[in-house]
Amino acid sequence: NQDYENYIIHAHSLKGQLLNIGCTKLSAAARELEYAAKEKRYEDLAELTEAFVSRYRALSEQLDNAFAHLN
Repeated sequence: NQDYENYIIHAHSLKGQLLNIGCTKLSAAARELEYAAKEKRYEDLAELTEAFVSRYRALSEQLDNAFAHLN
């Protein structure tokens, strides 16, 4: 399925980007998303994705606050 192929690509990309900035736990969560999709564990993806997005949004907010003085 094309949607899952794109999902895997994006999860893989996020995994690397998060690792590059030192977010190892969130990178591991992205890895779990990637492998769940690769292994066709589609029933797990909704819950895993929801948890990941929540943590990713929290990180984004923290980064926004940390760099707010640069604007």
